Amino acid sequence: MRRPLILAPILLIAALAGCQSDSSISASSPEVSPCNRLRNINVPAQGFDDTAHSLVHTTGCFIKTDLADTGSIHVAAVSGHLSIAAALSRALAPTQLQVTQNGDTLIVHS
Repeated sequence: MRRPLILAPILLIAALAGCQSDSSISASSPEVSPCNRLRNINVPAQGFDDTAHSLVHTTGCFIKTDLADTGSIHVAAVSGHLSIAAALSRALAPTQLQVTQNGDTLIVHS
């Protein structure tokens, strides 16, 4: 009889530890790429190289591109609570640049 009483509190604690107070993705979730974690983003319209630098700064998401081809292209402003991948896609929307994702890396190409 005591065994179920001991296990019940342990199971309850394990269940509560998995709960989050909001619906956003936890930054500590190992299965979520840093490129897909939600963040507050506010990047002005500017050259792609500056936008890329702003988006990857301390996020753990990398952007791979040839800046000789893409760096000086002017991209759109982006703001809101969204992932780096989504923000980059929005910024690139008015350009001919494309973005693909490979794990923790976003690849930008023409």
